[in-house]
Amino acid sequence: MAFKLRKNSRTLLAVVVEIIDEEFYRLGSKAGTLNQLFTRNQFTLCEEKFIPISDVPNTITSIRQAVAQLSLSGGQGFLRCDCQKKCTTKKCKCRQSNVLCNSRCHNSTTCANK
Repeated sequence: MAFKLRKNSRTLLAVVVEIIDEEFYRLGSKAGTLNQLFTRNQFTLCEEKFIPISDVPNTITSIRQAVAQLSLSGGQGFLRCDCQKKCTTKKCKCRQSNVLCNSRCHNSTTCANK
């Protein structure tokens, strides 16, 4: 079974790894087993099976670490490079991090990393 955690209106797909005392649930995601226990009202059941238990690594992780690891933007915030040229070298923060430049980087200059 896959679950969506209700945490700051974000979604983290997880699967029940263990049920403790018929009341607490240990959840695991593709980033690892979450380091806290959850009650049934803290997550929402999904009908689809997104994650098999075999895809949960044996590492312990926090919710924040799991969300950052699985996030497309790498966690909180966005990278900004403020480059004055075309973002063609590794001096560009975005290119260094293998992320495409976005509208917050630079408005008027042309960019080779979009």
